[in-house]
Amino acid sequence: MTSVHDERIVRVLDYFKENGTAYYVMEFIDGETLRKLIKKHGPMNSKMAVQLIKEVALGLKAIHDKGILHGDLKPSNIMLNAGKVKIMDFGAASFKNTIYVTTRGKIISWFYSAPERFCNSTIITPQSDIYSLGGILFFIVSGEDPISAPEMKKGSLLPIPPVKLKIRRIIRRAMALEPFQRYPTVDHFLKALKSPF
Repeated sequence: MTSVHDERIVRVLDYFKENGTAYYVMEFIDGETLRKLIKKHGPMNSKMAVQLIKEVALGLKAIHDKGILHGDLKPSNIMLNAGKVKIMDFGAASFKNTIYVTTRGKIISWFYSAPERFCNSTIITPQSDIYSLGGILFFIVSGEDPISAPEMKKGSLLPIPPVKLKIRRIIRRAMALEPFQRYPTVDHFLKALKSPF
């Protein structure tokens, strides 16, 4: 994480290991989480939601470009201060396509983790983080957590909020159950957000 230099990513100032556990010293971020902001003020309109999710996606792109996957992206891991986005909590981060993970001993965020994160063993890919981006966009425009991936796999439908059709389509594609049906990269997700809202 020390190799990532982006204004949207919390800076790692130092790291060390003690008793087999890795510790990170990160910059202090004053502000409130996206979760608290939305719970306090309610859902955002389409234009504001798109501006905010673009900033989150640009931060995610910065770490993906360094070969790092976040692995636990959710509204409580995004800090906001004076309109600036900071992505934090990289405790579940891993390198692209290299780490096999299991739900045992791994961080799984029930409403924001992709279906493959709930499997016993799988390679985490950029599409896992893209699923989380879709969940965050859902939260921003609805004020509610999306339905969990295990519930969707059982047949429950994702209740898309009453927002512009284009945003609904972006959410549906980003949160597709199968990774190959999602946006292949954060760049593709960002491109979908470019049209006027």
